[in-house]
Amino acid sequence: MIISYWKQKIVLLLSLLFFSLIQLPLFAWENVCPSPSVSYCSNVGKAAYSKPTKYPKRKGMRLGTITGVAWRPQGTVINVLKDTTINAPKDAYYYIISSDWDEPFLKQCDDIDVKENEQFEQEK
Repeated sequence: MIISYWKQKIVLLLSLLFFSLIQLPLFAWENVCPSPSVSYCSNVGKAAYSKPTKYPKRKGMRLGTITGVAWRPQGTVINVLKDTTINAPKDAYYYIISSDWDEPFLKQCDDIDVKENEQFEQEK
């Protein structure tokens, strides 16, 4: 009986240790689309380009395809670059953007120029 008690405790401890090491990917944000109340949802499937206002050198750079929209409160994680965590600067909607070269990431909707994907294909 004492052995089974300690056996249960060890199994429980190992289970807790194992599951504490498993984490959801950092890019598993909740997509609020389709939602008729969120106008940004109409841009899902379109190409995302950086606006020239924040980073002039990145003006017009294609970031990827918009795959969803997420609401992020100020201070919550929106991206991780190597060892740096990037937090939401304010409560806002963020596009979930998938690119060919990296994991999906978030960019504030107001910081993105949206174009039809066909426009990108014609610009090549």
